[in-house]
Amino acid sequence: MDFKLSKEHQMLQKAVREFAAKKIAPNADEWDANHYYPYKEAIKPMGELGFFGTVIPEEYEGDDMGWLAAMIVTEEIARASSSLRVQIKMQTRVVPIRFTAMALKNFAANTSLNWSAPRTSAASALRSRMPDPMSWP
Repeated sequence: MDFKLSKEHQMLQKAVREFAAKKIAPNADEWDANHYYPYKEAIKPMGELGFFGTVIPEEYEGDDMGWLAAMIVTEEIARASSSLRVQIKMQTRVVPIRFTAMALKNFAANTSLNWSAPRTSAASALRSRMPDPMSWP
């Protein structure tokens, strides 16, 4: 059995690792110490890069790279910050609340749902409409 990553997965791993080393690792300890949520510095850019859309099918504008890709993203972010690793897992699959990838994948196309957010594709929501928690009521 061959356990090598595909070229696509290797490219993803390299991209996430470089992002984490440059944008997350230098600040992670300070963010954690100050209980700071790095929305503009890390969360929003991760969404824009598609790190939350790995399990979303292409018909919903996702990357459709599967669970292995989701785990690669999780592991590479965890190398820089365990706190942000949790964010990746929460947005990808763990908690069935608004704007998690699995909830969007399973329900975004269902026009009978009454979402409080504007209608959008699952990946677009995770890339560009992820709300800044500092703006929540």
